[in-house]
Amino acid sequence: MRRGPLAGLVSAQLVTTITGDGTFTPGFSGPGLVVAVGGGGQGGGGARPNNAASTQSAAGGGGGGGAEELAQPFNFVAGKACTVTIGVGGSAAGGGASANNTDGSDGSSGGNTYLTDGTTTLAFPGGRGGVGGSANTGSTFFAPGGGSNRGIVPPDNATVTSLATVVTVTQTGMGGYSGRSSTSTQSVGQPGNAARMGEPTAVSSGGAIGADSGGGGGSGGGGGGSSVYGAGGNGGAGGDGSATTAVAGTDGTAATATNYGAGGGGGGGGGNGATASANGGKGGAAAPGRMRIYRL
Repeated sequence: MRRGPLAGLVSAQLVTTITGDGTFTPGFSGPGLVVAVGGGGQGGGGARPNNAASTQSAAGGGGGGGAEELAQPFNFVAGKACTVTIGVGGSAAGGGASANNTDGSDGSSGGNTYLTDGTTTLAFPGGRGGVGGSANTGSTFFAPGGGSNRGIVPPDNATVTSLATVVTVTQTGMGGYSGRSSTSTQSVGQPGNAARMGEPTAVSSGGAIGADSGGGGGSGGGGGGSSVYGAGGNGGAGGDGSATTAVAGTDGTAATATNYGAGGGGGGGGGNGATASANGGKGGAAAPGRMRIYRL
């Protein structure tokens, strides 16, 4: 049974599947359908807390957005070459904070996937990178996950202050929000959102909390958003606190490469200690895009 953008198109004939940049030269003239997804968004990096307030907890990074697969019509001409660009998964940024009392870096957004014959160009957006975790341990802040479209900017990490706000965000493919920064209690990261209705419902897991252990454990990173091909990467765990030197947050998990368009997990928040705080985890890399071309 066909699902998603091919639902009801019983006569569509698959011509080719493309997973890398190149050229497609059709052997037919007439209407076709291009079904493609951009690269997923990278998870945001976890924050490093302020060791001057050694029992407080830093936030993890938000999960990267899972890109949405879309279908667009295209009129092909036999022998007229089309250039195909497959969106790369975000991976270049999303660093965990490495200095005391510093926010994590936002994750890189996924690249768009394109098809053009020099006259007409189709674009399929990549997912947005997750927001870096907040180091403001004197307040409660959650780092938002990236959405399914890289062009939509998520809220700042110092504007989402309530879990009630987090759970109302149900955009398909959105990366999970991180666990919170806090004066007292760390929290787990939220799982990534599933892909659209009717597609596989597998989702990633949010990162676990770090233990206090005499200091302040870090909060978990958000899970990467799903694409129609599978779940995103899991969020990294918060680092353990310590009465002296704390433990770094773990990196978010990279999305499986064949879960095309899925987002990477956010990095865990670094643990806190009286002598020194610890680094946040890096956001996980996202999966690349893919394209299928059908003859109608």
